[in-house]
Amino acid sequence: MVASQYRGYTKIQENPLKGFKLFPCCQRLAIATTLGHLNQLSMPNGISLHIGVNYYDEAAYKKKRLSLRELPNCEKDAIAYMAIADRFHFKSAIRLNEGATVSNILFDMKVAARHLEYGDFFFLTFSGHGGLVWDHNGDEEGSHDQAWCLYDRMLVDDDLYEQLKGFRPGVRVLVIADSCHSGTSIKNGNGNERTRSIGPVEARNFPLVKTDEVLASCILLAACQDHQSAYTGNNLNNSLYTFWMLKVLEQYEFCDSYRELHNRIAQHMPPKSIPNLFKFGPGADQFVKKRPFKI
Repeated sequence: MVASQYRGYTKIQENPLKGFKLFPCCQRLAIATTLGHLNQLSMPNGISLHIGVNYYDEAAYKKKRLSLRELPNCEKDAIAYMAIADRFHFKSAIRLNEGATVSNILFDMKVAARHLEYGDFFFLTFSGHGGLVWDHNGDEEGSHDQAWCLYDRMLVDDDLYEQLKGFRPGVRVLVIADSCHSGTSIKNGNGNERTRSIGPVEARNFPLVKTDEVLASCILLAACQDHQSAYTGNNLNNSLYTFWMLKVLEQYEFCDSYRELHNRIAQHMPPKSIPNLFKFGPGADQFVKKRPFKI
């Protein structure tokens, strides 16, 4: 599976979902890598953003006394999820490595929130290192917040929650997080594989606030529980959770509900990396019963 990038566009050269015929939109030359391009388009009712971070700004993380090793499959994971989104006619964007900065991701989410209306769909995926930061605002049951490690710094769950508050009532939001400590990150293969866990660290640069209620219907499908690690899938084409996601979708031609999808993936995951399904917001109980990825 290869993605060639040039002039702000990505071309998918291989379908990661074997056995599925890709729609022409997945084979087209231009998929904007920034959702800012969507300002110039007639807006669809499905927008997706896919983040994959294999390597990091070493200097930025060194300032926090962190050293993140390079990961093998996160770019491939993002490309695979974008292929799923294209199959279901989302307008898709992808952020890989240097493009996956905190400012870029927050900007992309704000653009999506500005354009999506009642009944529309925002599909967000992340694959990369996950970590823990000390909880400074007392919103967590434990002492830590969960965080995604983007290229230039960590994005904590409180920040993601703040972005979700920008989506209008009736918008459906699906987040897939293939990272460590991801069980509630939006509010080992054979046991010998390497995991992707870091932390806890100080969160001095992060605004940690949760105030207003989210009005969108939100589902998080996470690779593991908050206290667990996700597996890299060193001998696979994808990270372990994403690998089994694709296998389940291939075998069952997409499940009847998010709950079914979650349960089928969980059957294949090791005890040290138990997937989580987390939902909140008005209408989330109904959203979880819907056919996955259908706009």
